[in-house]
Amino acid sequence: MNRSTVWGYIRTGPPISQDNSCLSTYNTPELNRDTPAILLLQHIFAAAFIAHINSITDDDEATAACFQLNTAWRRVSGALPRPDTKVFRQVKRVLFIPYALHDRDAYARIARQKFESLGYALDSIHEAADPVDSVLKSEAIFIGGGNTFRLLKALYDNNLIPVIRKKVIEDGIPYIGSSAGTNVATISINTTNDMPIVYPPSVEALQLVKFNINPHYLDTDVNSKHMGETREQRIRQYHEEPDTPPVLALREGCMLLVEGNKATLLGITKARLFLRGKSPTEHEPDEDFSFLLNQ
Repeated sequence: MNRSTVWGYIRTGPPISQDNSCLSTYNTPELNRDTPAILLLQHIFAAAFIAHINSITDDDEATAACFQLNTAWRRVSGALPRPDTKVFRQVKRVLFIPYALHDRDAYARIARQKFESLGYALDSIHEAADPVDSVLKSEAIFIGGGNTFRLLKALYDNNLIPVIRKKVIEDGIPYIGSSAGTNVATISINTTNDMPIVYPPSVEALQLVKFNINPHYLDTDVNSKHMGETREQRIRQYHEEPDTPPVLALREGCMLLVEGNKATLLGITKARLFLRGKSPTEHEPDEDFSFLLNQ
């Protein structure tokens, strides 16, 4: 079965317009039966965009997520051949999952404003009487950033893990996320940077890909007086345990695009790949990561 996924952590990119609207500077592709090979195709069974902006306001985070989603559609529509239009599906509404933050109402307001600026209606799952039914009826899913442990616990508490997997992997709807949404899209949340402020029943996550991601990766500062572990040391400690999967460390400013069986690093910064028992390796934008999909 064909698969297309977009994972990313973007900090920088072309400027967003002064009125904070993605659309006023960049036109959104029309999602209809004449659109060539965008991410929202029924025959592509997983489409995910994971974006996060570090150390900025939630309002800016939502704006950047919308902009980068728009950019991802452009990339895919230009990279793939025109498919059979019979498999196209219109996406008009996005289901937002704000469980990673405490103030879900405020988070939903921000996300709704930004997605509406792109021409999409947004429903927040915390406002629904039946969260599972909301996912089953969803056309696209956006999981916002925040605390990964809080997010994963809420997904388990609401019995959403299997239903989200089904909608993304089997039904082929797009999955969009930011920060914590990246961690829950991978095998487990073992390589999150967050504190365990609550305890989910398991650290196993959605497992949409067969590796883990460390978002917002920070390189070791040789002049720092910090006496704790570096990010590299923590990932190496993770790999001291048996049967631990690869960890793709994404710095601010890069993203991973997966189309079918091909995975490509995009953006303006390098990524760092950690494999158990091996030294970490540096990777430039446009490098091929397809081997991570077929371990």
